[in-house]
Amino acid sequence: MLEDRLKAFLGRGINLDLAPIREVLGRLGNPQDKYPSLIVGGTNGKGSVCALLSSILKQAGYKVGLYTSPHLVDVQERIKINDTLISEGEFNENLERVLEAGGERLTYFEILTAIAFHFFRQREVDIAILEVGMGGRWDATNVVTPMLSIITNVSLDHREFLGATLSAIAREKAGIIKEGGVCVTGVSQLSPLREIKRICSDREAKLYILGQDFRIRRWRKEGKFDYYGLFERYRGLSVALRGAHQVRNAALVIAAKELLSRRGWMIEEDKMLLGLQRVHWEGRMELVNAFPVTILDGAHNPAGIGALCRALEEEYPGRKYITVFGCLADKDHRLMLSRLQKLSSLIILTNPPTPRARPARELMEAIEEGRAIVVEDPSKAYKTALALASMDDVVCVTGSLYLVGAIKSFLNRDKKESWGERSF
Repeated sequence: MLEDRLKAFLGRGINLDLAPIREVLGRLGNPQDKYPSLIVGGTNGKGSVCALLSSILKQAGYKVGLYTSPHLVDVQERIKINDTLISEGEFNENLERVLEAGGERLTYFEILTAIAFHFFRQREVDIAILEVGMGGRWDATNVVTPMLSIITNVSLDHREFLGATLSAIAREKAGIIKEGGVCVTGVSQLSPLREIKRICSDREAKLYILGQDFRIRRWRKEGKFDYYGLFERYRGLSVALRGAHQVRNAALVIAAKELLSRRGWMIEEDKMLLGLQRVHWEGRMELVNAFPVTILDGAHNPAGIGALCRALEEEYPGRKYITVFGCLADKDHRLMLSRLQKLSSLIILTNPPTPRARPARELMEAIEEGRAIVVEDPSKAYKTALALASMDDVVCVTGSLYLVGAIKSFLNRDKKESWGERSF
């Protein structure tokens, strides 16, 4: 099993130094330099933006490598070409090449990044879309010289590594902006935006800001929006990903599309529209059941939980909500639960399947008496929520992508068992 082979590297933590991965990539012939790339950083929405970019470029006829993290169920989810996962055989082959090039000294994330870079060269992609793992400046993906850098937003997260203020975090995330490069951002707060502007000025990089250089206007009905861009305007757009925050993410992607078009990339309007409408990104406002409505969302910090609550209230107003929640120990669980309590009639606390999880019983301290119960096993917590919900209620699983992954694994097993029980 792939995960078993990689377990030895999981305990190596985070390496704030690009020299080790640069050395390994050098021995592999610097595969990351053999094709154009786009890099996406930010606190929330990175994966959605990457999925949207990949979808649009795929519809335009390009062979697109996509590298994202973390995975939900299988590690192969992190590495795709035109939505097709790297096969187990291809993964093992590329893992061997990375280890032979000195990869034994790398961290888990660095090894996966090197595998992605090498696989994309092996398969001769036209372009690679890269999601930053954490921060930007010292992230393993930041060994590329991208055509374009995108910083979605900045909020307080990973403070032990990135800093205690929005400005400090923005400084780390702006590390993906290169000398003479181009950056598109959705950051709106004054202090982090000031830091990004300063870094762009120092590096003579062009900066395009959502709300200043390009804008959106959401329709009151139909879930559509208008885009007023750098060079183009579009009316009545829609995106398959749900929530107002995804409209902002789509705007960043359309701005990137405009800039790519100016550099000779052929992306016709109808292909862009198809890309927006056909994008699929699991674990983000993902509907897995209709009665009761059941949503899986990997929101894992206060800003993400806030965006999720707004999206749910907009899409399912007046409903009763039952929330299954679990989070990691380094997250601001009090603020996340404070926001969820305003939405939920009941919160079922559970343990995401990782040693980094905050025990569910500790979470009880942050919730009003009588508003929560503890069901430590995630699949049992999920089944409890469904058992308590009426057909008109909304069940939402959130707080951690590890938790969402556990529920998806449970649903996949349940589906296989159901099919196995059928007789033909």
